[in-house]
Amino acid sequence: MKTRCWLALLVTLLVFLPTGCTEGPNDEEFVAASHALDQATLDLVAGRTGEHLCYAALVEPSVALTAAHCVDNWPPGRLLVRGAQGDEAALARITQNTHYDQARDLTFDLAVLYFAHDLTDKPMAVSLADPARLDGTAGLVSTQKGITKVSIQTFSDCAAEYSKTRIVISSETDMCATGDGGQVCRGDSGAPLVGFEALASGSSSHRPVLVGLVSRGIDCSGNTSGIYSAVGRPRMADFLRYALHLA
Repeated sequence: MKTRCWLALLVTLLVFLPTGCTEGPNDEEFVAASHALDQATLDLVAGRTGEHLCYAALVEPSVALTAAHCVDNWPPGRLLVRGAQGDEAALARITQNTHYDQARDLTFDLAVLYFAHDLTDKPMAVSLADPARLDGTAGLVSTQKGITKVSIQTFSDCAAEYSKTRIVISSETDMCATGDGGQVCRGDSGAPLVGFEALASGSSSHRPVLVGLVSRGIDCSGNTSGIYSAVGRPRMADFLRYALHLA
């Protein structure tokens, strides 16, 4: 797995983020989040060839989340995940969201990957709260280009962007984000998007949490928002509570 450019992100943050801002994460929290995101981002590869297929987000030592379309027609035994330290694990089982249907519109684009053994990388905390609370805030996404700062969009703004395309976007399953460094593109599917939540009500301290996974989009080099499978939309969260045995 290639090294991600989180040190470059530090330079960007120090230049562009206001010092002492208490409304959102500070410089140090962004840097810590980028390191945590790097550790939790896995390559999903074809077992025989080692070809990169997609990304996945490590959420437990032997469990990851990815986009459901990444594992269409792939038996678990033919796929591997590779961690940031180079550790690999074969897949023992795959569970796609029961409402996912690639032939229809790519909504409910979420799958859980279960490994044959644990990885040593540190998992990322998952937030099953509705992502609408993060509208207009900054996040980070880990893709082939490295770790990029993005802005989480309102659903209405994103729906308006895609209203004249053939791409379906659903308020039940999706969220959007856009960044200055170009949009997500082919090969980025399954890559994790993290947002920031306060450690306590009124707290100025924040922690990064997994809120989405790259699903689809258009215009890789333009300004159109990328569409992410939102793990906290109620019907997506219900699936994850069942699949991950959460209360």
